[in-house]
Amino acid sequence: AEDFANDQKPEHWFSLGTITMNLLMAGRIENAIACGKSIQICGPSKYGKTFMLASAFRSAQKKGKTCILFDIERTYDENFYKKLGVDINNIIVFQQVKIEEVLQKFESISDSLTKEEKRNIFIGMDSWGALVDSTAIKYALEGADTRNMTMSQKKNNFARLINGSGMTVAIINHIYDNTGGFGDPLKASCGRAIEYL
Repeated sequence: AEDFANDQKPEHWFSLGTITMNLLMAGRIENAIACGKSIQICGPSKYGKTFMLASAFRSAQKKGKTCILFDIERTYDENFYKKLGVDINNIIVFQQVKIEEVLQKFESISDSLTKEEKRNIFIGMDSWGALVDSTAIKYALEGADTRNMTMSQKKNNFARLINGSGMTVAIINHIYDNTGGFGDPLKASCGRAIEYL
């Protein structure tokens, strides 16, 4: 999803570390993400999504951008990022899981920056599907068999905020599977990465 609200021509582009994905995302061999825009990459587990996000961080750091990672799945591996050339001493990592907390942190970053300063920020999210809300956690702790219907609205509002922020945002996400309880019984009704084995 691109941010069409900001039509200023980007002065920087960032690579995903693979020619194929760069070409698919932007039609460029060396670059995929335009500065000030947002993208989302979806795919099954072990298909290289984290590799591409780390490569984008490396590309952004080479261009002098401030890099922020929302590690929602809490799978950030310093050694993995370091091996891919990311300066782990110059990346800010937040590990909130609740969408309210992530949204609040994102808003505080956005509100504290000028329009020009926002173009020097590169944000990665891993992953969108792992966001939960406090109500769902409360229901789970209470053992209540109740579905929270507000999560999709919260995510839609968050997505609009991201697209209009003027910051560069790269989001990775699962492919959703087994929706409604159909399909493989060993998989949860959510990301394909969550399996019961």
